[in-house]
Amino acid sequence: MSLFANRKARNRRRADKASWQMPEIDWRRLTYGVSGFAAVAAFLWLIVSALDQPIDRVVVQGRFQRVSPMDVEQAVRDRIHDAGLVTVDLATLQRAIEELPWVDTASVGRAWPRGLQVRVVEQVAAARWGANGLLNDRGELFLSEARFIPPELPRLSGPKGAETLVAKRYLAIQGRLVEGGVRIAALRLDARGAW
Repeated sequence: MSLFANRKARNRRRADKASWQMPEIDWRRLTYGVSGFAAVAAFLWLIVSALDQPIDRVVVQGRFQRVSPMDVEQAVRDRIHDAGLVTVDLATLQRAIEELPWVDTASVGRAWPRGLQVRVVEQVAAARWGANGLLNDRGELFLSEARFIPPELPRLSGPKGAETLVAKRYLAIQGRLVEGGVRIAALRLDARGAW
């Protein structure tokens, strides 16, 4: 055998080894896998559909002085539309309730079989801000146009965005004066930063 014939034979063997072949598909195994996946998906869909009952009742809890439980319930009902108990978006409901005037925090949970449970904590007015605003005990402006302002609240004022700074200063000073029986009626920060 010649040298060239050996080379050709060797190259043919390499070509046979290096050629790509499409793998054989086990159709039975593939059919079982797809069928199993479809069965599990259908089962889960049936379970969710069975549990996703329409919401019939909304239970509102909390100590209410400024917020009406009816307003809270209406805010919830305006956003549930056709959603069921499983598919309702609780975070959206919570944000909607917390946007109501005088609501500080809210928590919303499912109450099986067909209800929602809402817990509301109202804001506590610690001071007046400007002419008609109210600050909470954290120094946050929670109501900029209050219809009723308790007269016993101190009046704080300052540039826009300085609510927390003025409230902290008020609390620091008031804390020292309470021991002597003195109460601050008003505290003002002007645009130049003077008290």
